Amino acid sequence: MISLSEKKFSSNLNQNNESGKEEAGKLSKELELSALERKLLTEAQQGLPLTATPYADLGERFGLTAAEVTALLKDLKKRGLIRRLGGVFSSRKLGWQSLLLAARVPEERFYQVAGLINQHPGVTHNYRRNQKYNMWFTLSVGPEEDLQQEIASLEEKTGLEFLQLPKIKQYKLGVKLDLDEGGETGEGGETGERGESSEGGISSGEKNTGTDGQG
Repeated sequence: MISLSEKKFSSNLNQNNESGKEEAGKLSKELELSALERKLLTEAQQGLPLTATPYADLGERFGLTAAEVTALLKDLKKRGLIRRLGGVFSSRKLGWQSLLLAARVPEERFYQVAGLINQHPGVTHNYRRNQKYNMWFTLSVGPEEDLQQEIASLEEKTGLEFLQLPKIKQYKLGVKLDLDEGGETGEGGETGERGESSEGGISSGEKNTGTDGQG
């Protein structure tokens, strides 16, 4: 799967001032793509062929060798037009479990509790919310672990009881840019599977403790 760089393909530039116009011009030059690059990026966003020779198979559609495809993709990534190129796995099918949890944390203990929770390797997102349940986080565990046991351990460590918010339905939203035609297509839908979202916690190497102004 290829994810395009949002910074390159979207801009909040103010076109009403000279500096905004100058930056827009720079951005336009950065986005100068050949017809072949546009076709390749549009096709690659749909996913690489699941074969032993994915780059060669992709290249056949454009008359390119595997080496030429990889060279083009490396160059596009170096130019900042590709954010990520990698696999997306269904964590549920791999035996992982994930759950959204919320807690009422006394303000004077908020960052202490956040630190304790974030020590768990299965916590990938942890946010403050401006409501009585002011801390929301996602906990994921592998097939060899017991999710409820891990939750109980965190509750004992923090001295708090967590509200458990299991998934009822999952909706996946995605945007694929049709660079060949200059348009874009949105993908969305309901799925009974967990795993491609960041909640799975497998592919993320960082913890995110942030703020969320939702009430």
